[in-house]
Amino acid sequence: MKSAYIFPGQGSQYIGMDLLFKGNQSTVNTYFELSNNILGYDIYKIIKDGPTDQLNNTRYTQPAIFIISAIANRIYTDKYGVADCCAGHSLGEITALYSSNVLEFEESLSLIQKRAESMDLAGKIN
Repeated sequence: MKSAYIFPGQGSQYIGMDLLFKGNQSTVNTYFELSNNILGYDIYKIIKDGPTDQLNNTRYTQPAIFIISAIANRIYTDKYGVADCCAGHSLGEITALYSSNVLEFEESLSLIQKRAESMDLAGKIN
């Protein structure tokens, strides 16, 4: 049977979305430790506790969704194997490239951080 992993874009975020991964704390911890080092702030705290306004700011939304999607990808890949194809909507396209081993996690998150910062800045220009 063929399989596909499809990744979401901005708008799918919510406080506590990390709870999807109960029972996989080792994987979660590994990804968030690496992510916090790359981003320079505690993204896990924002995902876990909010505030909602901060999580909904594109500067934080995009890295958060990517990280959650990357963790889901790892868990699903470990359980079901590598997907035959991957796709994503907007931000999810970068996650699909990561899932397909075109990009490494670190370079994907760095790219998303720049994308998010640029989109945040563009939204403030009048």
